[in-house]
Amino acid sequence: MYLDVRRERDKLQAKKVGPMLVVDAMTPWVYRLRNIATGDEVHAHAQRMERYADAQLGITEALKEHVTYHISNYEIERLLDVRKDRVTGQWQFQVRWSGFGDTEATWEDASVLVEDAPAIVAEFLDADTVPGECRRYVDALLKA
Repeated sequence: MYLDVRRERDKLQAKKVGPMLVVDAMTPWVYRLRNIATGDEVHAHAQRMERYADAQLGITEALKEHVTYHISNYEIERLLDVRKDRVTGQWQFQVRWSGFGDTEATWEDASVLVEDAPAIVAEFLDADTVPGECRRYVDALLKA
C-alpha cells in the first residue's frame, strides 16, 4: 500500500492505493511500485508506503526495527524555482523531492542546499530565471 497525495480544491488529499508490489529500489528511500490489480507503476518515497503484514512473510523484529529507524532521508529530484524570503531575506529554492509530487515541493534555504547538494544547485544556476543577485550569493557560498 502507498499514500497517493494530490491537490484538490486547493487542499492536499491523501488516499491509500494498493496492494502494491515493490518492483525496484530506485534509491534507499524511493521505490518503484506496481499495482497488483491494474499493473500501473509509480515511484514512491518510503514514508508514503505501508507494510503489508502476513504471518507467512517471515518479517523478523530485526527487519521491522531496521525499516523503522533507517528510513528518514530525502533525495532531491530537481529544483523548481527560486525566491528571496520576505521575512528572513534569505534566498530559497523550491525542491521537488524524489518519490513525492509537485504539490509537496518545499522551499529550502539556499545555504543548506549548497552544503547538501552543491552540484544540483550549481546546475540550476544556469537557468535564465535565476536572478543575478541570487547567482552571486550562491557562487560565494560554493567557493567558501
